[in-house]
Amino acid sequence: MGNLPFSCEPVAPPPDTCQAEGHEAEDADLIFTGGTIITMDDSNPTVEALAVKGEKIVALGTKDDIFKLKGLFTRVVELTGTETLMPGLVDPHTHPSLVLGLSIFTDLSGFKYSSFAKVKEVIKDAVHHVKPTSADPLPWVLFKGWDPAIITDLPRLDAKTLDSLVTAKYPVLVLNQALHSAWLNTKGLEVCNITSKTPDPEGGKGKIVHDSHGNPTGMLKEPPAVAIPIAKIPKPGLLQLVKLAFEALQQFSQKGFTTITDMGTMPLDKLALVFLSFITHCAECPVRMGLYTTPKNGKPPTHYVNKKMWFPGAKIWADGSPYAGSMAVDKPFLKTKMTEALDFDFENYPCGYLIYPSADAQAAAFQPFQDELLATHCHGERAIKQSLDAYEQLIQNNPGNSDHRYRLEHTGLITEEQLQRATQLGVTVTMFSGHVYYYGVALWKGILGLDRAERFAPTNLATTCGQKHWTIHEDAEANPIEPFVSMKACVTREMWKDPGHQLGPQYASTIDEALKAYTINAAWQLKRENDIGSLEVGKLADLVVLSENPKVVQPEHLPAIQVLETYLGGEHFNHRKGSASKCHLF
Repeated sequence: MGNLPFSCEPVAPPPDTCQAEGHEAEDADLIFTGGTIITMDDSNPTVEALAVKGEKIVALGTKDDIFKLKGLFTRVVELTGTETLMPGLVDPHTHPSLVLGLSIFTDLSGFKYSSFAKVKEVIKDAVHHVKPTSADPLPWVLFKGWDPAIITDLPRLDAKTLDSLVTAKYPVLVLNQALHSAWLNTKGLEVCNITSKTPDPEGGKGKIVHDSHGNPTGMLKEPPAVAIPIAKIPKPGLLQLVKLAFEALQQFSQKGFTTITDMGTMPLDKLALVFLSFITHCAECPVRMGLYTTPKNGKPPTHYVNKKMWFPGAKIWADGSPYAGSMAVDKPFLKTKMTEALDFDFENYPCGYLIYPSADAQAAAFQPFQDELLATHCHGERAIKQSLDAYEQLIQNNPGNSDHRYRLEHTGLITEEQLQRATQLGVTVTMFSGHVYYYGVALWKGILGLDRAERFAPTNLATTCGQKHWTIHEDAEANPIEPFVSMKACVTREMWKDPGHQLGPQYASTIDEALKAYTINAAWQLKRENDIGSLEVGKLADLVVLSENPKVVQPEHLPAIQVLETYLGGEHFNHRKGSASKCHLF
C-alpha cells in the first residue's frame, strides 16, 4: 500500500508444539499463573500457567514448567481468587465508526430512559445548549436512540412533530436506535434539499418516505437514505476526531474485546485510510480492527495495513431492520401501537422488502469480492433465502475458493431448512442474541407475534443443523457493548422487560458455546484462527482478565463479570476501577 505510512504482512500460523520454537532458552516477558486460565482450545482446555515473549504466547503448562522461563526481568501476573484469564473477545460484527461518529449526538435511548416525559426533558436541555456561531449560523440538533420498541409511549415522528417537539429554527436529525431509520424536521429537509422530486438514493436501496400528496414526511429508511443528512453534519476537527477515535476503541477494550470489525460503515477514502492507519499504528490503540468494505466503496488497495488493521472482505445489506418494518419476512408484521409509532408501511410493504431485486443482482454486487470474506445482512426469511441463492451462484462460479467462509449476518428469523442449506454450502452464521434480551418483548407483542419471536436468533438450532462455527455479536451502536449480556441471552433466552419469561428456551445454547462464539469461532469466521481466538503456543498474546470464571458463575450473573485487564500482543491495558487511561496523547 504505497500511499500509506505503515504496512504489515499476515501473521504466520503457530507451530504445533507446547513451547514455541526458538524460545526454549529465552526468558519470558510475562508469566500468568494463579486463578483460572481458560484456553478455549478443546485439546488443552485449562492450564496452570502461561508465558509470553514479545507479542506471542511461547508456553503453556504447569506452574513448575512455565516458571523455568522466568528470568530477572520477567513480569509475573498472579491471578487471585476467582480471577480468570482467557483469550480476548472477538466481535465479528460491530461498528466502531458509528460509536465514534454518533458520540456527538445526544442519546435518547431506551437503555438510558424509560418514558417520553424524560426524553422530552433531555430534548429541551439539548436545544437550550445549541449555540449558533458566525462559522455555523445554522447548527444541527442531533439525537440518537429514538426507540418506541423499548420506550413504548414515544409518539410517531414526522417533520412537523419535530418542529414542535424540538425546534423549527434549526435543522433536527433523530436516529432510530437500530440506525435503519431517521427523521428530519422541516428545516432539516430544507438543508438536505429533500423535496417531493428527490429520488430514493442508490436506486431505491434507501427510501425517502412521502405522504399521500407526495411530500416528504421527514422519515428516511435504510442506510443510503439516512446517509443524506449525515453528510451535511459538520465534521469534528482532526484533534477532536483522534480523541473520539481512541475513546470509541477504548469502549470495546473495556468490555474485553481485543479484536473487532467494522461492517461496511467506515469511510474508506484515502484520507480516512491514512487516519485509520495512524490510529491503529499507535501503541495506545487497544484493539485489532478488521474493516469490511462495500460494493460502493470498492476494493481496498491492500489486505493488511499494519498489525492492528486489515481488510477481511465485503458486506452488503439484503434487507433492513425489525424496528423499521424493512426486514423481508414471509408473513406480515403485526399491526400494533408499536409498529404505528415505528411508522411501518403496511400499505406498500406489509412484509418488509428486499434491498436487491433478485439473487442475480445480489451475487453481481459481490462478484468483484468473491475471493474475499463475504457478509450479508439478512434478518427475514425472504432475505436469507435470496442471500443463500446468491452465495450458491458465487460458489458454483468460483469452485477454486472452497474455503470461502461466506457469512449471513444477524439471521433473526432463519429457519431450520435454511440453516441446513447454509451448512451444506459451507456458509456460516452470526446471530444477534442481544435482540432476544433487549427486544424480546417488543418482537413478541409488538412486531412479530410469539411463534416467530420465539425462534429469533436460534443459536441451538444452528448447532443441531451442523453449524460448527456460529457466532454472536454486539452490532454497536444498535446495542450497548455488553458481550456478557449477549452471552446471558444466548444461554438463558431471558428478556430484559420480562425477566421471568424465556423466549424460545429450546433455542438456548451452553456457556461453552457462547464463549466459543466470542473467541475461537469468531476468529475462524475472520480467517484469523491461527493467531487469535484461543490460548495456544505461537498465537498472539491477546488476552482478557475477568473478575470471575464465566464457565462457573450462574448464567443470570454473567453481566456482573468485570473486565479487569486486556493484553494486545502482550501490551497491557488496565481497566480496573481507578486506573488511568493508557492514552497519553491528550
